[in-house]
Amino acid sequence: CYRCLVPDIPPDAETCARVGIVGALPGMIGSMMALEAIKHITGAGDTLDGRIFLFDGLAAEARTLRLPRDPACPACGG
Repeated sequence: CYRCLVPDIPPDAETCARVGIVGALPGMIGSMMALEAIKHITGAGDTLDGRIFLFDGLAAEARTLRLPRDPACPACGG
């Protein structure tokens, strides 16, 4: 989960509220995550389990990275 990657958010971290966000981006990523949910439910295709999806809207580039679970993670329990 994301919290395995970033266990503690720094108080000075940038936020969407502070730096803004392009309106089309949440819809696009939301559609992709809905597809992920459908894949989990139906067992179709390859899911993002154990990986994190990164999308740079300004560069129109996407990639995935392996994300090891943290056994001490308070969100998912590893």
